[in-house]
Amino acid sequence: MVAALLLVDVQEDFFRRPGLVPSRGDLISRLQVILGACRASGLPVFHMRTRMGVNGDTCMPHWQDRGIRSCVVGTAGYEPPEELAAHPNESVLHKKFFSAFSCPDLAPALEDSDIDTLVIAGLYTHGCIRASVVDAYEHGLQVFVADDAVGSCEPIHAELSRDWLNGRAAQFLPHEALFKRVVANDDAVKNVLTTPPSISDICTRATIAGQSWSDVVPAERAVLLRRWANLLEQDADALTTLLAREVAKPIAEAADEVRRTLAHIRFAAELCDQHSGAVGSSGITIRYRPVGTVALITPWNNPLAIPAGKLAPALGFGNSCVWKPSPQAPECARRLLRGLVEAGLPEGVVELIEGDATVARQLVKDAGIDAVALTGSSATGDIIAALCTAYQKPLQAELGGNNAVVILDDWCFDDAALTALARNVFGFAGQRCTAIRRLIVQRGILVSFTERFAAAVRSLRLGNPLDPATDVGPLISVEHCAKVQNRLDAAIAIGATVIAQASLPTSYSADLPANRWLAPTLLGDVEPGSILAIEETFGPVAIIFAVDELKHAITVANSVPQGLVAALYSDDTVARAYFAEQMQAGILKLGSGALSITADAPFCGWKSSAIGPPEHGIWDREFYTRVQAVY
Repeated sequence: MVAALLLVDVQEDFFRRPGLVPSRGDLISRLQVILGACRASGLPVFHMRTRMGVNGDTCMPHWQDRGIRSCVVGTAGYEPPEELAAHPNESVLHKKFFSAFSCPDLAPALEDSDIDTLVIAGLYTHGCIRASVVDAYEHGLQVFVADDAVGSCEPIHAELSRDWLNGRAAQFLPHEALFKRVVANDDAVKNVLTTPPSISDICTRATIAGQSWSDVVPAERAVLLRRWANLLEQDADALTTLLAREVAKPIAEAADEVRRTLAHIRFAAELCDQHSGAVGSSGITIRYRPVGTVALITPWNNPLAIPAGKLAPALGFGNSCVWKPSPQAPECARRLLRGLVEAGLPEGVVELIEGDATVARQLVKDAGIDAVALTGSSATGDIIAALCTAYQKPLQAELGGNNAVVILDDWCFDDAALTALARNVFGFAGQRCTAIRRLIVQRGILVSFTERFAAAVRSLRLGNPLDPATDVGPLISVEHCAKVQNRLDAAIAIGATVIAQASLPTSYSADLPANRWLAPTLLGDVEPGSILAIEETFGPVAIIFAVDELKHAITVANSVPQGLVAALYSDDTVARAYFAEQMQAGILKLGSGALSITADAPFCGWKSSAIGPPEHGIWDREFYTRVQAVY
């Protein structure tokens, strides 16, 4: 195998287009890693760019017809991000059409170097990546696509393109597996990657088991759910410790997650008791039938409460489940499922399947899956939504948050309130979709608030999650910490100022190394429309914005794609009513203090924070059942 890297359209004008998935920052970080690994291994690198002449020539006809001026030679938009610039010994080539092979110099250059394997990364998956893959395949090359280092501003088209290309003209692999397969030529990895687990067999088992489970009367399903909750409650201390050890959640927050886990299960049991047909005014009977077999895809940051919030209602309404938890919290998943088995759940009604994003995609597409429930990032939601649309499956997705608190001049704050706010912002190192990330402060109290809140940030105690005195622990992984640090550094490089930072621990351990820690950081001088402000950082970084009055504050708060949580710190009843009417978020908090999510209330994101019906409470019935009218 003689391999080369082909970077397609890694240019600023393409990165700037709205709706890019993954985000610009994520893509650049991953492309940097891939580019660095190929350079270190001596693999040739070809930079393929689109180039428009100053006079608008040498571009595709549809650009000329539409008056599009992009990637004009000599402009910043033509250039790559600085981190991805070509080295002097690397080829920079130009194409006119979608495919890289529309450049007449590419194929001869590959042949001259005896290249038989091409690794492709860059933009856009639905267009130039797709066309380049097909043409590379036609040229007889073995083609790999860096699955997590290609992006698109049309995620549905991108996902359908990926689905069609993978296994036909190319193999899509995350960059770490790609290194082992292509750079290290690891045959063991090849064997693993070409023999994925039999997802269809797993889904079939769940479907067969679900047929019997759906016949169990709701009252008996409720008994099992309560028995499950009781068993978990008996083991609450061990579960709390497990959360602290496996995902580094501070012990107090871990205990709260266990409490919410039990609440979700017990409320689902109450729903079972209420689960019966209703008779309409005209004598029509309304029945709620199970959906069938539901795919559950859950994250690492709440590895007990989020799965319980899906499993309990899904089972309570008579469905079977195939559950893919995050690979970063495997023991929490196994412990939760073990409790279900101990409570008496029949074998096969819940099947656990471990794996990465590739496994999630395969699971969603499987013919045995009738519906999909997901909690994850907005980018993940776009990908799964595209597949669910293509395969005609209902989707309930709770996605990212970029939450704001609006603080008006009349808020009377003290040190205790500011400390509580700092914990709401930076608790669990900001790795919560409900974390406050933007503080929008009226100018009348801006100076005094900023000074005293900065002191509260500096007073946060960073330490071992098992220590009850710890406010903030490390991030989930070295990779995630580096990603957040890169975003922070990029913001500072273009003018953001550090108002305050907490102190890092003075010593580290083998299981909590220094490169997993990031000091909680409060920033100022950030543009509301900048990448840091608009994208969810999912780390211990927060921003202060100054505003003149409430209307201005709401405009800033609503200016992001997400709409999960918004809070107003004010006692003014008129302001509260206006805030509730104007805010584009599914969950509102009026008044200071911690936001305590309850099991009987809807968890309902707006805009890019959710797809489909809300989670929890009576709203789960809208997703986990099919309604049937009997005349």
